[in-house]
Amino acid sequence: LTVDAKLLYRDTTWKTRLKQIGKHDNEVIIVTYSLCQFDFISRIISQRDGGKGITIICNSKFEANAYCIKKNFPDLKIYVNPTAHAKMALIGPATVWLSSENLGKVKDTFDASIGIESKEAYDHYHAQIEHLLCSKHTREIKEAFF
Repeated sequence: LTVDAKLLYRDTTWKTRLKQIGKHDNEVIIVTYSLCQFDFISRIISQRDGGKGITIICNSKFEANAYCIKKNFPDLKIYVNPTAHAKMALIGPATVWLSSENLGKVKDTFDASIGIESKEAYDHYHAQIEHLLCSKHTREIKEAFF
């Protein structure tokens, strides 16, 4: 497998990596362990009307936060799973971001990230995410009741 990879500088954030999602309607899938910093996440999601075309998967420990985000973005698909720990974003049809950084803005941490432009890599990780979504432990947050 040959890919075009982008090695990122320490100061690159999820905001920078996801800034293009408002410029097209390609599928966007974000997997993160934590779901903190509502304002930061909202600025990213709000690039799409109601969060349309964006899917977020986070660890079940952050279910209450997932409900808060779903309340503000009704078209967003959001799931929780107790085994979700990856930090990645897939932007169709061929962009994969892998990072040690959770979705959010954290100061003074050392994180490593890489961007990959490859349909094969996108399909590889997309299949793994589909497997996670089909897990009996994955639950979709469909409406906000908090």
